[in-house]
Amino acid sequence: MSTPIVRLLLIEDDQVDRLACRRALSRLTDSVFDIHETDLARDGLAYARSHHPDLILLDYRLPDLNGVEVLSELRMFEDAPPVIMLTGAGDISIAVEAMRSGARDYLLKDTAGEYLALLPTVIERAMREQQMRTEKRCMEETLRLERDFISAVLATVGAVVIVLDREGRIVRMNEACETISGYSFEEAQGKFVWDLMLPAKEISTVKKVFAQLQDGLFPNSFDNCWRHKNGSERLIAWSNTALTNSAGKVEYVIATGLDITERRAAEEAALRYQAEIERIYRQYALGAFASVFAHELSQPLAAIVSYSDASLRMIRNGQENGQLNRNIEQTALQAQRAAHIIRDIRHFLRRGAPETSVEDLNSLVDKVVSQVAPEAEAAGINLKLDPGIVPKVRVGRIAVEKVLLNLLQNALEAVRDSDTRNGAVTVRTQTDDAGFVRISVADTGPGLDPEDAKRLFQPFFTTKAEGLGMGLAISRTIVEAQGGRLWSETAQGGAIFHFTVPIEP
Repeated sequence: MSTPIVRLLLIEDDQVDRLACRRALSRLTDSVFDIHETDLARDGLAYARSHHPDLILLDYRLPDLNGVEVLSELRMFEDAPPVIMLTGAGDISIAVEAMRSGARDYLLKDTAGEYLALLPTVIERAMREQQMRTEKRCMEETLRLERDFISAVLATVGAVVIVLDREGRIVRMNEACETISGYSFEEAQGKFVWDLMLPAKEISTVKKVFAQLQDGLFPNSFDNCWRHKNGSERLIAWSNTALTNSAGKVEYVIATGLDITERRAAEEAALRYQAEIERIYRQYALGAFASVFAHELSQPLAAIVSYSDASLRMIRNGQENGQLNRNIEQTALQAQRAAHIIRDIRHFLRRGAPETSVEDLNSLVDKVVSQVAPEAEAAGINLKLDPGIVPKVRVGRIAVEKVLLNLLQNALEAVRDSDTRNGAVTVRTQTDDAGFVRISVADTGPGLDPEDAKRLFQPFFTTKAEGLGMGLAISRTIVEAQGGRLWSETAQGGAIFHFTVPIEP
């Protein structure tokens, strides 16, 4: 590694002292000095301004200016080098004045020249301090540039960005946040975010999310409404994280949000449209199936009727002959043919079972509950999700979603049609016996009539004026195809439907 070169300016009018300083510096082995000498203060200042030396050795008594006056001039430099003042023997007051004026260190000249022995040490100390100061300035400049860069990014990014301290007070927000909240940063700074920008209905839930972040559960995501200064509300999708100190404690929470008000409204409209399309499709599919079923069975059934009528006439007329036996045989054959048709149709329906995959059941349930949440809110029904700690399951995801969606829609209709106050629908997940997970949908509707409950899962049975009576029958078929089961029970003030799906082995 090469030895660093130190550019040193020696302002000294005594030729003997200049030579002595050179000899003292030659004893330093860690640095090589490139020394420029001058005996006038003005010449030294001019050289310092044009050549930017690393260090200045300055004698106090000079022909044109004294050392303190030189220091005063150097303070006007943008980046003045460190100065070591050389003062007359015993003149401590000048040394103090020099330090106050900006000298980095000083040495008192003595007649024996002992100060020269200290000169290398003092220079090394001054150079170390200067290096530390330079590094500090560089770090400060780097931090300033980073702050300016972050500020520029925050000012131009379209997302809402807000920074909270560990208590939930606002410490920073960008222009997008100011726009969507209606508050300037000066108005919001230091205030609790839930006191300023949240509707009352959101405060409790947001505080729970904030507590999770404080407990180290980050990053996380969350959607909630924000209240504008004018009272209007917007739906924001947040991505949250936190900054911790050296002890691992959360110091700041950083939330980045996107306004999804219009997108959510469009999604809800699309879901309602899709649900209507599926309902119409199911009706058409069922009609087509009924037509095929009737067509395929019409011929063997007609033949059975024909042979049976002919056989009855023969019996009544006493014609017990070989033709009668053939008629009975044909009747049996046509009955077998009808049975084969029914078996083939059942096989056709079963062979389309969906492929299964390993799924996070709570996430799957949460997705379906979110789909019907707008419908529940519009009807004034309290839709609650009570997820348990359950293992992953192996299911046909879309099929199970349709079963749960059907049960939820039935539950919402039951509560809405019952005209009960404070109606509620609750969805729970829990581990069941024998390697299954149970999903339960409970409502506070009128409950189940005991006689209706016996026929609830039969095809074409319905208690609805416009119902087809196929929803629960199809749902049971889907669940059983997954290896689970579907059943119902009457609860205190409502009904509960349960179905199970297998745990991933």
